[in-house]
Amino acid sequence: MTSFTPTPWLLVASLISLALSLLIWRKRAPGLALLMFSSSLWLFAYALELGSLSLSAALFWARVQYLGIVLLPLSWLIFATKQADWQIPRWGWAVLSLFPFVTLLIVWTNGWHGLFWISAGFDGERLSLIYGPWFWLHTSYSYLLSMLGFTLLLKAIWQKPQRYEGHGWALTLGLSLPFVANVTYVLGISSFDFSPGAAALGALFLAWGVFREQLFDVVPTARSAVLNSMSDGVLVTDKTGKIVDLNPAAVKFLLWDRKRILGLQLQTVYANWIQGFETSEELKETNQVIVAGERFYRLKTEPLLRAGQRQGQVVLIRDVTSKVRVESELRQAKEAAEAASVAKTEFLASMSHELRTPLTAIIGFSELLSAKLVGPLSETQLSYARDIQSSSWHLLDLIDDILNYVALESDSVELKPTQLDITALLEELAENMRARISQNDNVLKLGLEKNLGMLYSDGKILRLVLHHLLDNAAKFTQRGKITLSAQRLKGDMGGQVVFRVTDTGVGIAPEKLTNIFAAFTQADGSNTRSYGGSGLGLSLCKRFSQLLGGEISVQTVLGQGSSFTLRLPLAASASVPILETATGVNIDNV
Repeated sequence: MTSFTPTPWLLVASLISLALSLLIWRKRAPGLALLMFSSSLWLFAYALELGSLSLSAALFWARVQYLGIVLLPLSWLIFATKQADWQIPRWGWAVLSLFPFVTLLIVWTNGWHGLFWISAGFDGERLSLIYGPWFWLHTSYSYLLSMLGFTLLLKAIWQKPQRYEGHGWALTLGLSLPFVANVTYVLGISSFDFSPGAAALGALFLAWGVFREQLFDVVPTARSAVLNSMSDGVLVTDKTGKIVDLNPAAVKFLLWDRKRILGLQLQTVYANWIQGFETSEELKETNQVIVAGERFYRLKTEPLLRAGQRQGQVVLIRDVTSKVRVESELRQAKEAAEAASVAKTEFLASMSHELRTPLTAIIGFSELLSAKLVGPLSETQLSYARDIQSSSWHLLDLIDDILNYVALESDSVELKPTQLDITALLEELAENMRARISQNDNVLKLGLEKNLGMLYSDGKILRLVLHHLLDNAAKFTQRGKITLSAQRLKGDMGGQVVFRVTDTGVGIAPEKLTNIFAAFTQADGSNTRSYGGSGLGLSLCKRFSQLLGGEISVQTVLGQGSSFTLRLPLAASASVPILETATGVNIDNV
């Protein structure tokens, strides 16, 4: 009966391990690549040992095996620490590498001292050895490093998302089979060394883990790279609240060593980090800003769920110190600006009232002089008195604009609506404005519909708006025509009255229209010198029209004139009846 020869199978397993080591090296996993290369070398030498025909040849290949065997535990630990993100200092690796180096020296010089095997025999098919003391030291060392690697890898597997558990288990099974088989042989449980066969089977599991489960897929690699490069801190806890992982940013924020933080309760870390934090046994989802030292952080906690069951939580830590400080500075600046605005408003109101009082006296005395009530005046003196009166009225208009602006800014304007006869109001306004409009040789015309009826609104504010529009038209029109018109429109909301002031003046450039209703601005900076004014008139018109529930708009052509349109609702309140005409109406009965 032909005996089974494992040599071909071991060579196949060796070639598979070698191919995997080259593939994994290209994937930039040096620890696992070294492990696979060591397995390949061990399998290759063991296959040739079993195929040897003499004791000397079998001992040679037995020694060659240990070039791979001594590297297996060390390369396994390198891979496991990488997967578990567990740091060993360089001097630690130097110490761990010393023992395999000494073991190789002892194996290759065993003929002089017999420390590794005391005697060797060969029956023509198989090498038999009686091991010495250093073999058992080497075996203990190898098992110790292997168990440490297994522990770290199992920990890393449980910390990975469920999506990547498959390749971790495949890896663990593939690499544990040779060690389990070797333990059974060394302890005498099995008379045959199944370690090479187990290595071959493990190579198949590794191949499956690499290609089927995408062991080195870009997704887990990229995820790890992203977490490590994030500026936000990330803490991961289990369901008991114990911290099981964190990224470098979290270590930086917490100001503790990583090894000190791992394994601590999250509440313990919070209590030592956050000012005024009160510990609590219950873990809650939070999204709040906390103070730690001199910096501000936003904590956002999300649960980790698997099949609807809570497995732990993820805590995101973001340094928002700059944002908080900027917001604080902006808030202080806003408060300072508001305080300055209030102070400005109060100053303008106070100064305007102070200027108005003596100005009223000046206007009164200039009128007395102009009327010659204090005695006869020469033509020159009379001209001076009229100039004083005209300038005083102009100054008074400016002061009134400022007072109206202050009132609007402080929201102290109180509407006093009454029933207004539209036709009478416009005729009275036109009569009062004729003198002002005629100063530039302009002509004022009225274009009023019949039966304009009544309007429920604040008469004082309405007159002020129309006065400003007419005064503005007179100011920018020379030897032209100014038209004040009104019409009544019916609509679903009770109808409206449309007032329109049209002139044949200088018009407004299109690029100036966007700011035409802004306070303290005019269509052109030169207008301040050429035409005068405070730049408040149109701004007051817009805000007062909005206060009355209406709107104001403008149409203009540069060099041909402008048309300002004011639209007001007929009634400001539904409880007030809308009067269709002014004819035959008894206002006392309204």
